[in-house]
Amino acid sequence: MREMLQSVLEQIPQELGAEAAAPLLRLQQQARELDERMASPAPPPDIMLQTFHTTVQWTLDDGRLTDGKGETVYFSEAIIIFTSNLGTLVAAGEEGARRQPVAPEMSYARLREVILEAIRQHFNLELGRPEILNRFGDNFVVFDFIHPPVDEQILDHLLQQLATSLLEQHKLLLRLPEPVREQLVALGRSHLGHGGRGIRNSLEAALVNPWRVLCLTRPWPQAPRSG
Repeated sequence: MREMLQSVLEQIPQELGAEAAAPLLRLQQQARELDERMASPAPPPDIMLQTFHTTVQWTLDDGRLTDGKGETVYFSEAIIIFTSNLGTLVAAGEEGARRQPVAPEMSYARLREVILEAIRQHFNLELGRPEILNRFGDNFVVFDFIHPPVDEQILDHLLQQLATSLLEQHKLLLRLPEPVREQLVALGRSHLGHGGRGIRNSLEAALVNPWRVLCLTRPWPQAPRSG
């Protein structure tokens, strides 16, 4: 929520001044306070659900959010996207162990069916709040697992970012032989269950972190000083 409000704030033309931004700033502060309360050792029960429900109700029904002072921010030309991992992990067994009911080898049709059923179960049965689900209607987009060759495209993008960073910050040129790149592709492919983050984590473990250790432990030659 805070990030969404911040992105809206950045789009306000400068000539409109602080008056146009004031309601959003107050809403952003309220979102920050909510984050802090949720991060406390004993957050207020159901506070996140109540805030979520209220936000959904205002934005979907009325297209606006009103702060405690009665000032309103309109979202008539905004697209609000909620993301969730519902359905990717479920409890199994008496001990509460969790299992993954979806897998990369599943067809997309089956995967979508499992995820949507998990969403319905969560709101209707676990939370007992079907009215929240009704606010969304059928507006759900279920993302598939990452499959080849998309994983290679993500890896190449991350490698390009790393190469650019090394060149700009350290004046170093990154060159990876193709066999090394293929090993990184295979390593990232073994972590596709975690999505793009799995590819990034495998790259950091195999290449970025060892590079950082090398920078900290290896004595680098100093450039000669001019007399």
